[in-house]
Amino acid sequence: MRIEILCQNRIGLLRDILDLLLEYGVEVARSEVGGEQGNTIYLACPTLVDRQLQALTPRLEGVSGVLGVSRVELTPGERRHREFAALLGVLDFPLLSVDGRGVIVAANQAAARLFDVSADTLPGRPLAHYLDGIDLASLLGTEPVRLDGLRVGNEWFRVDSMPLQPVRDGDGAQAGVVLSLRREEPAAERVGRRHRLAPGHAEGRRHGGKQGASALGDLSLEGSLGEIVGRFEKAVLQRLLGEYPSSRLLARRLGVSHTTIANRLRLHGLVRK
Repeated sequence: MRIEILCQNRIGLLRDILDLLLEYGVEVARSEVGGEQGNTIYLACPTLVDRQLQALTPRLEGVSGVLGVSRVELTPGERRHREFAALLGVLDFPLLSVDGRGVIVAANQAAARLFDVSADTLPGRPLAHYLDGIDLASLLGTEPVRLDGLRVGNEWFRVDSMPLQPVRDGDGAQAGVVLSLRREEPAAERVGRRHRLAPGHAEGRRHGGKQGASALGDLSLEGSLGEIVGRFEKAVLQRLLGEYPSSRLLARRLGVSHTTIANRLRLHGLVRK
């Protein structure tokens, strides 16, 4: 049972209420202070029954500062939690809430499906266990961040982050971050599609496709689309590395995060010793 106690803001009031409940043998599992001016106390009492509440109400209302006692179905914190869980459940894209240490606090069913686990196993697990390509420190700033080109299994995602500001004033450390993952095409595939739609390339196809073939050079077309795109991506990175020897400069040139470039270079064995 949950009870709502409308009261004045008096020092020691909560202790007086808890002492009275203890006298009746009522267990208090959780308490919250709410109301616009902090003038309401909510208590979750799992062992409290209606007969006890009827006997307790006059005693509670006799405590100095208590203005009224009533029963409620949910505390404000429980309501927010259930509303948040319901919202997460209807989203069709992965969404995760992560604390400042990189530990998952909450995740929706779409995230669980992506990682091939049940949703209730995600809270408490390190984010790096599922997304090792994310530099969490870069996301714990004061502004939202967008990262492109994150690979999870055989899929590519764009990651948008929303930092959670701490309630207290402190050293600037963030309370955590909410991450949303939206599926996207690999960068090389997007570039390839733009070339296929360009007028010059359309004309080249009308003339037997020689222009498109010459653009591919010696690139092998053996294997699956993913393997072909991977070879194309590697060739692009190899060529640009000659002009942009720093991975940070290369990331800026390609319009992606440094973490993304570092991961792609590592994947293709292009990391300098």
